[in-house]
Amino acid sequence: MLTVDEIIQRVRAVPAALTLDAWQELTVAVRAVLESTITAHTTPDGVPWAPRKRGHKPVLNNAVEALRVATVRGTIWIRLVGPEALHHKGRAKGKVKREIILTHITEPVALAIHRVLSAKFDAVMKGNAT
Repeated sequence: MLTVDEIIQRVRAVPAALTLDAWQELTVAVRAVLESTITAHTTPDGVPWAPRKRGHKPVLNNAVEALRVATVRGTIWIRLVGPEALHHKGRAKGKVKREIILTHITEPVALAIHRVLSAKFDAVMKGNAT
């Protein structure tokens, strides 16, 4: 059983546990959620992308490769490169908007972030922080 002082000491250790490792884990978790929605051909909210105007081929097959997710000074940056960025905004040739990256925090992204931060908090409180 921990004493009150030991509990306080561990709670104070929480910010130190949210270091580069935690941010890297958050980046990986957010990217995984986005890759799953891209692979499913849906917006980050799970709404199916508009189909092609002609033909039945899937759209934006290279969108995962166009996805960039990185952490810079405690901020997760998400962007698209190439023609996929035009599709995200509806500025490509057909003017059809197909959202690929986040415009707000979705429930799956919030849950992924919660899992990472909860694991870090639990590790600190159990005395297993790295």
